[in-house]
Amino acid sequence: MLRKCILSHPQLLGLSFSNLQTKINFFNSIGPSLAMRIASKCPAVFSLGLEQNIIPTIDFLCKIWGVGGTGDRLTKHTELEKMLFEYPHILTLSVEGNLQPTMVFFNKTGYTSLNDEWELMPFSSNAAPQSENKEPVSGTIPEGNRKNVQTDKRIRGR
Repeated sequence: MLRKCILSHPQLLGLSFSNLQTKINFFNSIGPSLAMRIASKCPAVFSLGLEQNIIPTIDFLCKIWGVGGTGDRLTKHTELEKMLFEYPHILTLSVEGNLQPTMVFFNKTGYTSLNDEWELMPFSSNAAPQSENKEPVSGTIPEGNRKNVQTDKRIRGR
């Protein structure tokens, strides 16, 4: 398997052993075979920064999947492990450039129901916001990320 990982992502050879070990330990703290699954299906994840990319992405995914969030990231690790085991490539996506704009679109179309904190809200046919802080995500993208998002124009055909 090591050969397959290196052939598909040779940049792994440039990483220090301690860097790899830290990421392996982190993934294995979520699930005992998660690091092996990620290495076999998407070794590029190991080239990402743990604190800068992997943890913020997992925190965001926990919120939108409804399996916890910052601070309690690993409390519902069984559900998180299942999702990451099934979709390890999702960790390579940018939160600001891909995941958030996609979730804004899903929220606008009613496919999901998220509040302003990107937390999954219970879905009901007559869903009304529960409180002022739990308003659905409005669909606005932070100023610095607008250049990457053309979704609305393409959908409306303009």
